Amino acid sequence: MAHISTVLQQDTLAGNEVITWSGYNFRLMTDESVKPKAVIGVFPLFPNKAATPSMIKHAMQLTVHDTEILNPGQSPVLGADQPLYAIAK
Repeated sequence: MAHISTVLQQDTLAGNEVITWSGYNFRLMTDESVKPKAVIGVFPLFPNKAATPSMIKHAMQLTVHDTEILNPGQSPVLGADQPLYAIAK
């Protein structure tokens, strides 16, 4: 195992930059089997197409209902990209 000063001397960090312990330990690991790639996926929120007025209304109703249960009196807020916002408006 290399000493931290050896790794920092070999590194291309600027003089005032800091290396974290997790970053230091990551640089020490050279075996690719130790660092498996992350596979991330996100399922759609609804089984139907989201860009329909009925699905947007459904999402709004769920948001209002759930917000009232979790935080009574709080105003619910929805964010959407431009095409969905145009339908929701």
